[in-house]
Amino acid sequence: MTTGAGMIARSGEVVLALEPTTIAEWDVRDMVCGDRSASLALATREEAEQLLGDVALGVPRLSPVRRLLPGQGAAAGDSAPPAPRGPDTAGTAQPTAGGPAAEAGPQPASLASAGRGEGPDAGPVPPPAAHAGRYDFHLMEVPVSISVPAGRTLTRLRLGLRAEPAQHQAAPVVAYDLFPELEDASQRLANPVAWNVSGAALSESFTAYVIWRAPRNMPLRVSASMLGELLGTGDPPGDSGPLAGRLTPRMRKAQFRSASQLYEIPAWGAPPSSGS
Repeated sequence: MTTGAGMIARSGEVVLALEPTTIAEWDVRDMVCGDRSASLALATREEAEQLLGDVALGVPRLSPVRRLLPGQGAAAGDSAPPAPRGPDTAGTAQPTAGGPAAEAGPQPASLASAGRGEGPDAGPVPPPAAHAGRYDFHLMEVPVSISVPAGRTLTRLRLGLRAEPAQHQAAPVVAYDLFPELEDASQRLANPVAWNVSGAALSESFTAYVIWRAPRNMPLRVSASMLGELLGTGDPPGDSGPLAGRLTPRMRKAQFRSASQLYEIPAWGAPPSSGS
């Protein structure tokens, strides 16, 4: 891996290392759609490393997970009641024991597919009470901080999450719901899931939310990683002749993949941990 490991992370963040790669799927799509990016030559590895220098993508160091309770209260076998969040506390989310997301703030309006609340600060609606005793539901928040030097443009980013049973059990784990509902986002009940972000959505940060549905009392391991594309200009690297610095800068396109960050989601009541 090349870029990112030496960057300074914000408090509680990990800056993921970035490595040049080729994403044929995006190149084909650009050609079919007539996108400007299709006319740009893919940077060589040396050029790509130059473009990716000082680009920083940060994700949380610890697993930002809270537990959703089916129905209007705690599911059978849970010892902790729902945490109060204002005058109406029915069916609110419960912080995973010891997790960094214990101080819960407003949640996006669109997180559960049925009976979602209204307004920008509406919280996630809990899964149906019929699921109590069968599944655990974990609301996972993954904010991505983005830092790109002047003169370069991050044109697209794909955040991917994959959840697996931590103890290699065969029972399925799926995304009960996810937010934001982008055009290219994965569908419900999928695993892995991904968000393809472009345009105005790529500013200084992007936050994805997913509700993982897993069999009861099953610890999970979630892997987060990214693919991206960056545009920038610059002189051809290694040019030290008499015309050095006088050549017309050319636009270059660099595609990259990131290192993975692993999150451990414990069974309810167990302490959380993380890895990288």
